[in-house]
Amino acid sequence: MTDDCRGSTPTTGDKADGRGYGLIGLTERVEALGGRLTTVPQGDGGLRVLAVLPLDPDSFVG
Repeated sequence: MTDDCRGSTPTTGDKADGRGYGLIGLTERVEALGGRLTTVPQGDGGLRVLAVLPLDPDSFVG
């Protein structure tokens, strides 16, 4: 997934102030599943985001 870091207009269900949990929230969700999240800055100011999740259901945390 790539992100140009321009943000978006909040929609129903998003935080009203437009500030979500971003990379912290993504990282927490991925780690809760026993995976890892990596971000790489892109030349346009955006990010490339890579989430690696385990395929073996027995390796899930929780």
